[in-house]
Amino acid sequence: MKIGGSYLNGNTDTVINLDSSGKFWQDGRKVGKNALNSAIVIPPIAKGYSPFPIFETISYSNKTIDFLQFLQYAWHYMSKAMNNEKVAFPSVAVTDFSFANLYAFLEFFNRTTIEEYLETMFKCFSNKEKIAFKTVITICKNHNIPTFLKTARALKVDKAVADTFVCGLMKVLEVSYTFY
Repeated sequence: MKIGGSYLNGNTDTVINLDSSGKFWQDGRKVGKNALNSAIVIPPIAKGYSPFPIFETISYSNKTIDFLQFLQYAWHYMSKAMNNEKVAFPSVAVTDFSFANLYAFLEFFNRTTIEEYLETMFKCFSNKEKIAFKTVITICKNHNIPTFLKTARALKVDKAVADTFVCGLMKVLEVSYTFY
């Protein structure tokens, strides 16, 4: 907890990732229901190192309220580990396509809805204005690429054309991401 709080308070451009997986935890007592392992992770301290988990939970629920509570607990316990010092929010919060994660991030870090967030971000980009939110919410490119490829290939166009389109789209997203 102290490592996470120190990272968030000691750097200006901080990034956290939130990802969940239900593939690794199975509970034989709950037939047909896998436990969900969720973790907030910070980037590696140096090249060649692994990302570092700063808060984790295992649950059977995948609702926005659960992830919102998860974030509240994480910031509370990081603050406790830092002698009750307030822990800064990250500059960027990265997740997958989970609406529960996205909505929890938007509520916890920016006190906004997805509609308000997207509208405000569109205006900021269109008018080349400074981003109005303390934390930029984005989707991990490792989750984007398979989704975009599947969607493009489903259009029944030549596979090379679909893949080239996705590569171009990813470059556009990469440029707009560096804009923030």
